[in-house]
Amino acid sequence: SKGQHHVYLAENITSTAAMALNTYWGIVNSEYSSLCLYLNDKTFTFDGYINVRCAFTVMGNGTVTRTAVDSTNPMFVNTDDQQYENAFNIFGGTWTNNSSKAIFAPAWSKVGNIYGGTFTTDAPFFAPDDASSFVLNIYGGTINGGSKTVIDFSAKSGTFNMYGGTINAGAGARAIYLTKSGSKVTIAGGTINGNGAQFAGDGGTVRMELGTITMSGGTIQNGNATGWGGNVYMSGGTFNMTGGEIKDGISGDRGGNVAVYNSVFNMSGGTLSGGSSVTGGGNLFMRNDGARVTISGTAVIKEGKGTGKGDNVFVERWNSAPTLNMTGGTICDGDSDNVYVEGASLVMTGGKIIAKNNGSQGNALMVRKTSKNIASLTLGGTAEVTTRNANPTNALMIWGYSDNTSLLDTMHIEEDFSGTAYMYLSVALKAGDTIAPENVTFDSGFTGKLYTNGCEVVEDNGALKLVEIQTGPTEEEIYGAIDDDKARVDAWVANNSGASFTSGYCPHCDKEVTWVAGTAANISEGFNSKGQHHVYLAENITSTAEKALNTYWGIVNLEYSSLCLYLNDKTFTFDG
Repeated sequence: SKGQHHVYLAENITSTAAMALNTYWGIVNSEYSSLCLYLNDKTFTFDGYINVRCAFTVMGNGTVTRTAVDSTNPMFVNTDDQQYENAFNIFGGTWTNNSSKAIFAPAWSKVGNIYGGTFTTDAPFFAPDDASSFVLNIYGGTINGGSKTVIDFSAKSGTFNMYGGTINAGAGARAIYLTKSGSKVTIAGGTINGNGAQFAGDGGTVRMELGTITMSGGTIQNGNATGWGGNVYMSGGTFNMTGGEIKDGISGDRGGNVAVYNSVFNMSGGTLSGGSSVTGGGNLFMRNDGARVTISGTAVIKEGKGTGKGDNVFVERWNSAPTLNMTGGTICDGDSDNVYVEGASLVMTGGKIIAKNNGSQGNALMVRKTSKNIASLTLGGTAEVTTRNANPTNALMIWGYSDNTSLLDTMHIEEDFSGTAYMYLSVALKAGDTIAPENVTFDSGFTGKLYTNGCEVVEDNGALKLVEIQTGPTEEEIYGAIDDDKARVDAWVANNSGASFTSGYCPHCDKEVTWVAGTAANISEGFNSKGQHHVYLAENITSTAEKALNTYWGIVNLEYSSLCLYLNDKTFTFDG
């Protein structure tokens, strides 16, 4: 009969047949039926494969083990036209694949869904063996890999979507490998764990040569590679990151978390963090003009450690110069050089590059030419280059090659630059000097703040001139921490309006202040505690007294107190 059928295992099963389970269901009135198999805490051991010819669902606890006998077929095979869009759904069970062939290697254009269960396999988990449009979705469960790549698109293209669950790459193996055009991977949730043990080569957790990866959630972590890209290595294809986190990757060379070579990496959200590398680019590395990286939106790159160059980001020229485009996001808190651009280009029209401290020159951003190649820097928009230190003079270093007498040939400040940059120039300049136009060009009219060598850099008669910075104490330094508890002030005003309404209030002492026309307002009367007092005007004031306001404050234990008066959008008019 057509419809949904349910089969419960009533005892442990062992099958030595080439086709261990055939889910073929006869056609009834031109409609296929579907089957749900309940493991029912039993064990199903088999040598052959499972032939999926109707909608097939597996539920319940139990153990499914495939022996190493069949080295020709994957665990799941389809030999007939599949009539259901969702070809199979797995909700539970403990699955072990001892065969050298993958668990899923479909040659049919349907959808498979994993909602739960634990899968352990030395062979790939998903490896399409035909150019099909089969889609595998993972919503939950755990996949434990072995010596082979877990999700392998090296033979044929496919589509893999991860919304939850966990993938654990085996020691010395990757989690995902894309080499075919048209391959698509979406990571919206779940966790992909790298190998832990060092992978011999590039891309400890993910390697892509073609195809597309889109990451909006989830985590890729703990990859380790002797070469580039502890977590992710790209030599082709496009990686779009709008959310999620890639973290704690280790590279024996470049790019602890992500290495980009002749490929595209767009990061508009999410986080790269905690990556480390021996040569440079603790979190992100890019090389050659084919490498196109854009950082925008809410993206965060932080807390990397690149022993050589660029704790967070290293941009390197080899045969040709790559360009890093930054329109938003934040790169921050590397141990030494946050961003290191060598013989390459950085176009920064937004976002922030912030050093952890104010140590060596170029602690936030180092832009350096090589012996043969210039480097270029463009600042525009709201770009900000600074440090967390109170005196961020060393944040941005512009460095000529060996003698340090020449700067960049192509540093440019755009007209719309409204941000802030603290520069350390590798040439000796002082107040009154101008920066050579062959080194730094600019569009007239920029409103941003540039600082270098203890001076502010301003536009002056078509040149960039260094002028002394006029400094003075801030309001906070003069008056101390401001008590802006407006809620308390507003509540007091509301409770005291009317006949007994007075003119001011100090939330520090919970005291009122009264102005009476024609007499001095001894604003300190009744306030006998030392410390910082704040008085908010609660209404408009008019005083005709000769002494309109007397800020006398009584001495408490031989210590004077201080007063901060907030005009609070009111009017104070007086004769005296």
